[in-house]
Amino acid sequence: MPDSTLDLDLRGLRIRARLSGPEGATPCLLLHGWLDTGASFDRLAPLLHSKDLRTVALDLRGHGDSAWVGAGGFYHFVEYLADIDAALDSLQLALPTGLNSTVPTPIRIVGHSMGASLALLYAATRPARVSHVALLDGMPFVVQPAEVPARLVEYLDELKSIPRKRRTVPSLEHAVERLRKASPALRLDAALELASAGISEDPTQDHKLAWKWDPWLRVHSPLPFTDDILDALYPLVRAHVLIVRAGATWLPEETDLRIKLKTLFAPLDIHTLTDTSHHLHIEEPARVAELIHAAWR
Repeated sequence: MPDSTLDLDLRGLRIRARLSGPEGATPCLLLHGWLDTGASFDRLAPLLHSKDLRTVALDLRGHGDSAWVGAGGFYHFVEYLADIDAALDSLQLALPTGLNSTVPTPIRIVGHSMGASLALLYAATRPARVSHVALLDGMPFVVQPAEVPARLVEYLDELKSIPRKRRTVPSLEHAVERLRKASPALRLDAALELASAGISEDPTQDHKLAWKWDPWLRVHSPLPFTDDILDALYPLVRAHVLIVRAGATWLPEETDLRIKLKTLFAPLDIHTLTDTSHHLHIEEPARVAELIHAAWR
């Protein structure tokens, strides 16, 4: 559990942050995966704490206890990056480098799945602010240019067809079953932890249990990244990059990963934790923490 929680006002959008570890220590930002919450790091965060490290887990926009975007808004991937940048400013963890400013100690980022993609893209966009990134079974998702026209059509159609109210579930047990059906390798205790943090009573639907995430998170983004874009971004990364693959992973093999990251000039370590699902940081937090500490030393 976090030492404290804080609601940040980021350009009018309320974002929940979970803070733990010694105050004044080097910040380590924790970025969760799609449809998850910052609470998914509750097992890993205490293992990352040290006398010089403090963790900050965000609930990304539309997730967990953070606000949904307002009328006319959406969840374009670049907006998550803007939220991260604004959150660091709001928490005064790191400040943009300017001619008359003192450059602070760069932060470290641990990201899972979608959060891993954000971690690497943010490290490319703000290289002076990030010293280390750990990507837990995730990296930027690539769409081929030929797929973009269909995605544009899906985006327009889904905005009309997906109702914007929380999806109800009969019980916590049913929520656990849904998670394990979507990810058969997911262990029961991990599914229970994800479901417990991901649902709550919805007062607008007779206090029935419902997922916290905004249904529009399931709308296909019309602004995907392509290989050419990523190849132009990766050389900008200056942070040490650690990738930890799950046993049941969608990521390429290590040799293929290095080919995909061929334009990355920063140091790169890759490890695989066998017998783990996509949520390896919940199932094997001690092993994940050990790899992170070893890379960061």
